[in-house]
Amino acid sequence: MKQLKRILLILFFLPLATINAQETKKIKVACIGNSITFGYGIKDRLKNAYPEQLARMLGEEYEVKNFGISGRTLLSKGNMPYIETQAYKNALAYNPDIVIIKLGTNDSKDFNWVYKDDFEADYLKLLESFQKLDSKPSIYPCLAVPVYKKGRKISAEVVTNEVNPRIREIAKEQGLKLIDLYTPMLGKGKMFPDAIHPNGEGAGEIAKIIYENLTGKEAVLVDQNFPGKKSDWKGFTKYSFEFNGKDAFVIEPNKPLVGKPWVWRARFPGWHTEMDSILVSEGYYIAYLNTNNQFGSPKAVKSWDRFY
Repeated sequence: MKQLKRILLILFFLPLATINAQETKKIKVACIGNSITFGYGIKDRLKNAYPEQLARMLGEEYEVKNFGISGRTLLSKGNMPYIETQAYKNALAYNPDIVIIKLGTNDSKDFNWVYKDDFEADYLKLLESFQKLDSKPSIYPCLAVPVYKKGRKISAEVVTNEVNPRIREIAKEQGLKLIDLYTPMLGKGKMFPDAIHPNGEGAGEIAKIIYENLTGKEAVLVDQNFPGKKSDWKGFTKYSFEFNGKDAFVIEPNKPLVGKPWVWRARFPGWHTEMDSILVSEGYYIAYLNTNNQFGSPKAVKSWDRFY
């Protein structure tokens, strides 16, 4: 009889656990692209690159990851093909629910655009690699943003008259929703300090356009003091993120001390947190970067220097 009761209890609670797991599952968004996606030249890139700003707009139901790599091309015969990067492999392994593709700017360079006849086939191969995933993601090709200066290796004319029309046609043929990042960014050259890469404000505009295409809602920028996902830690705000592939977080005091002093953590972040809690309550920040397997080595010191 006791055994029967145990079985009945398990059968009763199992569906509840399954429902709870489904409720907490986040919608995973993979941002594929070049330096514009990566956030090259943006002050506080980890907080202000477009994928990070998009993540804050989308909120807790979503998880957004930045798989952008500087200088990369869509063309497989280009000088730096995206499909040869570890970021591309990581994006596939991420098994995303939504894929945002923003490639094509670097393809406009003359030594890459000689292979323009391969552009459609290479784009279709990239699409197919994500379409084969178990997650069956929704894929959104993006038009390249405007280039605001002539005479560079990256060609404004090629982007406008050749790359973007090809992307538009591919999206139409494949029945995919196209995100136009070109037209809304015209006349906003001040947001592109080097004529190619957006600053933080420009990245915010890109994030707003993508958000509105994904949700159909009006976008509102969401700012915060540090990058990453916000959560509560003993009554204080915790920001969790990745830095150069390593887990990291910052815990922010409610009333920082003058000079904003920090306490640095390199391993065992959850071990005896009583002192950390006291220090944060006194106005110290807690900063953690996982250098667990490098502790004390020159590599660890370099990681911390970059993190600082």
